[in-house]
Amino acid sequence: MTLRKPPLSRRDELITQAQVLFFTQGYDGTTVSDIVQAANVSNGAFFHHFATKEALLEAMSETLAYQSAKELEKSIQDRRLGAVERLNILLAHARGQKKAAASTHQAVFEAVFWKNNAVLYDRIATAAIAVFAPVLAKLLADGVAEGSFHVSDPDITAEMILQLAFVTRGAFTQIAREDTREGQQRAAEQLAIRLQHFGVVVDRILGLPDGTLRLTHDGYALDLAQSRKGRARRRRAEHYLGGKSK
Repeated sequence: MTLRKPPLSRRDELITQAQVLFFTQGYDGTTVSDIVQAANVSNGAFFHHFATKEALLEAMSETLAYQSAKELEKSIQDRRLGAVERLNILLAHARGQKKAAASTHQAVFEAVFWKNNAVLYDRIATAAIAVFAPVLAKLLADGVAEGSFHVSDPDITAEMILQLAFVTRGAFTQIAREDTREGQQRAAEQLAIRLQHFGVVVDRILGLPDGTLRLTHDGYALDLAQSRKGRARRRRAEHYLGGKSK
């Protein structure tokens, strides 16, 4: 007798298997039938949870954002540190996450980054902001309480900062499209410039001296560019399967 998977387990399994397939075959190269077969569920089960493949991608982005936010939240738990220092720690961890996940996210979200799918991108961005905003808002509120940040509404400010962060999408997209080292170098330089300017903007929003927050570091943009191109999709798929992919 075959045990039926509970509904939540089926949804999670669909997302997990879709991640692996998107990494190995690309988003466009993966069909709903591929996902259903890999997850060992019926077509009806898929469409019970997701109306389309894009809806699954949106749900996947929420899952990844939630995992990332939980890790970032853990990185700023030391209340002995000031809010500015904790925010810089959070930004450093966020850069590390982005670099570590660069090649996998490129494969998963190629439908967004490579096709200029603005509608899907906006949905994914909105979902990510909803997950990250409470973490940032709490940190901003701590900074207001200690007199480090000067904003009237930490919740709205956090949301606005995260919305501004997605403006750098174009620079990240260009890195993903470059195939040569020279092209990557040019794209990385443009990304570094934008991140530096974005840091100044956030400093001023929070009432901090220019250069207080570190949204980038020397070599970060180029390292990110090379990470996007230098890792095999298959190896990433095996990582997400816990080494069980064959």
